[in-house]
Amino acid sequence: MNIKKRNIQICLERKRGRKYSDIAKQFDLSDESIRQICFKKEQEKNEEKFVLGFLSIRTKNLLIKHFGSKDILNNPTLLANMSRADLLCIKNMGLILTRELEDALRKLGYLDNSKTKLTYCPHCKKPL
Repeated sequence: MNIKKRNIQICLERKRGRKYSDIAKQFDLSDESIRQICFKKEQEKNEEKFVLGFLSIRTKNLLIKHFGSKDILNNPTLLANMSRADLLCIKNMGLILTRELEDALRKLGYLDNSKTKLTYCPHCKKPL
């Protein structure tokens, strides 16, 4: 069994209510390793659903319309790699919604303060 399948099986066992120690014995790992695997899987799951809890419906709809798919809502890394100028060039996005998205990405650790130093959009010359 490869590591990815093993980790999925470990998380399934944990969701069924088994103790870390029981799962650790089954897979010949430490209790702490099992806890870390489950924690990482839960974190990945939360990252995929990040937009649902942090963004307004308007922001979600603008992103879906611009990118043509709901898949963008499950890809915070792609959004984090966009500059503020790129975000502002999305039709009807505006500064308030751009800041909302930046705040959501910042809360999840995808964005630091250094990415928001622009004072105007180089594409459309809107002030930031």
